[in-house]
Amino acid sequence: MGDHSNIQWTDATWSPTVGCTRVSDGCTNCYAFQLHDQRHAAYLAGRMPNAPAQYHRPFSKVQLIPERLSLPLRWTKPRCIFVDSMSDLFHADVPNDYLVRVFAAMAAAPQHQFQVLTKRPQRMHRFVTEAANNLEAIRVQMNELEFDLMRPLTETVPQWPLPNVWLGTSVENQAAAYRIDWLVKTPAAVRFLSCEPLLGPVDLAPYLCQHWSHNGCADAEGVWECMQCGQRHRDVPDERGSITVLELLPGTPRSEYRVRREMVSRGRTIDWVIAGGESGPDFRPLDLDWARGLRDQCVAAGVPYFHKQNGGRTAKAGGRELDGRTWDEMPQVLQAA
Repeated sequence: MGDHSNIQWTDATWSPTVGCTRVSDGCTNCYAFQLHDQRHAAYLAGRMPNAPAQYHRPFSKVQLIPERLSLPLRWTKPRCIFVDSMSDLFHADVPNDYLVRVFAAMAAAPQHQFQVLTKRPQRMHRFVTEAANNLEAIRVQMNELEFDLMRPLTETVPQWPLPNVWLGTSVENQAAAYRIDWLVKTPAAVRFLSCEPLLGPVDLAPYLCQHWSHNGCADAEGVWECMQCGQRHRDVPDERGSITVLELLPGTPRSEYRVRREMVSRGRTIDWVIAGGESGPDFRPLDLDWARGLRDQCVAAGVPYFHKQNGGRTAKAGGRELDGRTWDEMPQVLQAA
């Protein structure tokens, strides 16, 4: 953790919590899990007697580190900050009142862009939608930060969602794509996907269609065909204005009603996609066609695509190029800055 990072798509990392538990295939070779538990084992064996307190417990025990909350406020130079690279902020063991304190710190540092990534988007959605009605708690915590820093903060909570907080979820393969449904329903300045390690193809068609007004017919599984682009999409209800009506087609039994989705001002639901292969001694090889599939979907929809690495025994072993070039695209919020 620090004000510089080797992660290509961010500038710095900030970990107000440490620790996590595995929830899906993408967690199998988690670098944070392995690194932490190596140091924890060294501490227990007496090889690291002066190890920081976080290594006194295994990684599976989530720890809150409140002394780090004010750290981004001390960084005056604007930067992108990856939040909780050594944890998952929305883990069940992180209490809601601590989440409020983390969001207060981000609100108090508007010079930065905070990138929050989770494999638990259900809880993220619940917290963000509930916090919209409880901004006073965030303001109280901002006052506490003023006391800790011994200087006044000029910022208040200007709007919700916070304009400098990006929310993302990890999607390593199609089996994890259900997480996107929760992400697109969550208000955020920027919504992004981290498809790393990429372990299989991922269909983003339901989330990248940008048509402002179109009709389609959906079957009982929620798969419908956009009458404007001709693509078949899985139904994604969200707060951006989707309207459901039941439609009885001529000659169709009542048990086989079809649902017509009228999408009004839906817009794009994903603003940025990161992908990359796994690295480490037990890495699972990346099929470049999986990455090409993501890239091509993003290019067609005008969504920025960032190809982190091809993976291998080390992060640099396979290089970063995809089809002869690097892909380092970032969301427009940064391109305009």
